[in-house]
Amino acid sequence: MTDPMDSSLREARLQGRAEGLATGALAIALLAFVNLLGAEKGLLALVLGLVALRGAGAGAGPARRRARIAVCLGALQLVTVALVVLLFREEIGQLLALLAKLG
Repeated sequence: MTDPMDSSLREARLQGRAEGLATGALAIALLAFVNLLGAEKGLLALVLGLVALRGAGAGAGPARRRARIAVCLGALQLVTVALVVLLFREEIGQLLALLAKLG
């Protein structure tokens, strides 16, 4: 037989894990905009948000909301980086050439 205390502890542990992942994903998603070309932070926020969404139960409303925001911000940051690279590819190429001369 399954002890109800064990199932409630397991549920609380899963909810706590989802809350932590969602909060971490949201923090990384917000920090991803500090260094615009840091696409790895946006990708990490996206992945952590998706993991938090997958692990969040039906009763984890705040965790699901934070995870969704993190996924949206991470995706927005990745799109922003892609647009900046596409729009300024010539300037980025010139910058890299100048940096190569310095090095």
